[in-house]
Amino acid sequence: MAPASAGALGVHPRRAADDGALLDAHSIIKRNILRALDRALGGSACQALVDGPQILTDEISAIPDDVVTCTALDLSTPVIAEPVIIVEVMSPGSEADDTGRKWLAYRKIPSLRHYLVLAQDRRLVHIHSRAGDIWRERFVSEAAVQLDDPSVRLEVDALYVATDLAA
Repeated sequence: MAPASAGALGVHPRRAADDGALLDAHSIIKRNILRALDRALGGSACQALVDGPQILTDEISAIPDDVVTCTALDLSTPVIAEPVIIVEVMSPGSEADDTGRKWLAYRKIPSLRHYLVLAQDRRLVHIHSRAGDIWRERFVSEAAVQLDDPSVRLEVDALYVATDLAA
C-alpha cells in the first residue's frame, strides 16, 4: 500500500517558494548568523542555536531561525525558557509576521535583550534592543552590529557571505 500524500491527510505543506522565499539565501544567512554568534560568544556561558529550539509564551509558539540563551540547556525539552537574542531571517512572505505578530510576542519575554530581523534580498539588519523597560530600534547595513548584554559584535559582511549580497 502506498503512503498517503500530505494533501490526502489534510496537510498542505508550504514551500519556501510559496512565500517568495529565497531558500538558498535564507539557509546560508541562518548558517552565517550561527557561525558569527558562535565566534562572538566564544568563552562565555551563552550558546547560539539554530533550527529547532522553540520559543513558547502565552501568545506564541515559534521556532526562530537562531536563538541565544545564557542559561543551561534543558535537553528534555525543545523550549528555550530564557532567550537573550532571537534572530529571524525574513522573506517577502514572512516579513509581516516577523516584524508584527512575532515581535509583539517576543518583546514581552523578560530575558530577551535583542531581536534581530535580517533581510535576505538586501543587506539590512533591523535591531530591537531592550534598555530597561524601553525597546530601541535601529538599522544596520554596513560595518557591524554591536550588542551588549551579552556583548556581541557581528560583522554585516560575515552575515551575508556566500550569498548574492556578499561584499
